[in-house]
Amino acid sequence: MKKAIIVLLALFAVSGSLFAADTIQLDKAKLEWSIDSGSLTITFTAETDGWVAVGLGSNRMDGANIFIGYNKDGEPAFREDIGSGHSHREAEVQRPVKFEVTESNGMTVMSFTVAASDFVKTGQTTLPFIVAYGSRDNFNSIHRYRNSGTIRF
Repeated sequence: MKKAIIVLLALFAVSGSLFAADTIQLDKAKLEWSIDSGSLTITFTAETDGWVAVGLGSNRMDGANIFIGYNKDGEPAFREDIGSGHSHREAEVQRPVKFEVTESNGMTVMSFTVAASDFVKTGQTTLPFIVAYGSRDNFNSIHRYRNSGTIRF
């Protein structure tokens, strides 16, 4: 019996270090994340027909890597911005990223995958984030909702 428990705990410890996932419920929005095989996947769902954004690395716009997306007439748009003060600008270099942005029935869903090592260092147990959404399909109209928090691994 002791051996079975030890084996189960060992398997849990190993699998926990290789794969982690969670959901954070927000007002009229939801942030989901997972880490698997060196990739960090983020999915943000919000009650809007406009843009959605997730910033990683800061609980404020300033200093965050902000991933923004919208879907206009069935055509997804996506880019990475850098937060500066209370604003943001397009990042000079767009990191390789896999993304999808869909919109239907008053909901916009943005999912993107980046290299986990770009945001999560060895031994790191938390990652600050910001989220926001707006009512228009563009990269620079003001948000009508924003929030922040911490992803825990």
